[in-house]
Parts: sequence; structure tokens; C-alpha cells
Amino acid sequence: MSASLRTLDSDGTTVITTVDVGDIATPGSSATKKLFVQNFGTSAATAVVVSIEAVGTNDGDDFAKIAPDLSGSPGTFETADVSLGTIAALATAPFWTQVVLPGGLTADANPRRFRLDATGLTT
Repeated sequence: MSASLRTLDSDGTTVITTVDVGDIATPGSSATKKLFVQNFGTSAATAVVVSIEAVGTNDGDDFAKIAPDLSGSPGTFETADVSLGTIAALATAPFWTQVVLPGGLTADANPRRFRLDATGLTT
């Protein structure tokens, strides 16, 4: 089997397909959340990148940010893709996410959901 990537929740075991940080006061931000990309394949994955994607018409991707992991703490949060480098077979790599809302948005009944897509090359 080649490299196969999936996103894990902060517990490092639960596979997630979307991120939902719930209602956030505006202006305001969600708590930072450490997530993982797991390579559950039998070959290393190189040039692994995590990107933010929309979930339907939900606007969470407009305000989602991701950051690399720097020794257990988040690096700089950005809307741009985050490079995780190489992930060995059956290994994980951590990264962080947060949602930051400007003022004037409705917080109630509008959880900010988004998808995180991890891609890479098989060695």
C-alpha cells in the first residue's frame, strides 16, 4: 500500500472529516486546537501539506487558520497551506487550527465548520 493520509482529532486516534469549533463571539476566536495528520499507509509520504477547504455553504473556511507545530506549541496561524514535510509510514505529524472572527458576524446558530485536506507524495 502506498502512503495514505487522514486527519486525526486532538486525541490522536479519532479520525475527523470536518472541524466544527461551535459558536464564537464576534469579534473573537476559538481556542487553539492541536490536530494530527496520520500516514496509515506502508510507505512514507513526502511533501505533506495541509490546506483548508469549504464545507458546503458554511463560511468556516473564510475564518479558519492553521499553524505548524513548533515543539508542542502553535507557530504562526495563517490561511495559507501548512507544510508538514515527510511523514513516515504509520506515523503522525501535529499541526494547529483556530478560527478568528471579525466583528459584525452572527455567532449563534452558525458554527464555523471547515475541512482540512492533507496531501503528499508517496516515496
